[in-house]
This record gives sequence, C-alpha cells and structure tokens, in this order.
Amino acid sequence: ADVLRRESGTTEELTPRRSLALPQTARVLREYPFACRLGQTLISGVIDRLVLWFNADQIVAADLLDFKTDAVAESGESLEARMADYRQQIETYRRAVSQLFGLRPDRISARLVFLQPGLVVSA
Repeated sequence: ADVLRRESGTTEELTPRRSLALPQTARVLREYPFACRLGQTLISGVIDRLVLWFNADQIVAADLLDFKTDAVAESGESLEARMADYRQQIETYRRAVSQLFGLRPDRISARLVFLQPGLVVSA
C-alpha cells in the first residue's frame, strides 16, 4: 500500500491519479449516499468523499476517500491489519461507483484517510 504522511501546516493537492486530457474539472460529493445492485445483491452505503473528474460533460475518473478514526501505527502490522479489514468495503464502493457513473474500475482510485496518525493510504 502506498502511504503518504500529511505534515502539519501543509495541504495536499487533490489531482486525478491518471493522466487525463485537459481541460479537467472536479465535482466533490461529501457523504454521498448510494444504493445499487451488484449481481443479485442490493448494496447501499455512504461514501465519505467522492471526487468526480470531468472532461467537458463526461466523467472520466473518480477518487474515493474514506475517513477512518482508528488509532493505528504509521507502519507495520497494525496498519496492514486495518487495511485488510477495510479492503472489502473499499472494493464494494469502487464497484458501486463504477456501475453508478459508468466508469471502468481502473479509472477509480481509492484511499483510506486515517485521521489519528494523519496517514493517507492507497487502497
């Protein structure tokens, strides 16, 4: 997992993780509720932060951010265990966003934001 540490007093610029044709605009959805059918299963949830990237009127990519309040170490088994616990949730969210917005899963990045240690981890 890619781990970024956010230093106090700095900001992280939110940009799409893949190169996209310009011009790009973003729409940020906070606490985005969703419901959809994946196969025979109806799923629903709330995505903490969903950033949709547009080229003109077409959605071309998305970033999922899920905020966690777990107290975890900055590295090691504790972090890996927490990542394993959330992996299915993040993959379900990624599949839902893919279906709802017509994006290929490889156009959707996902990150867990552990608030206590200030870590952003690619999922």
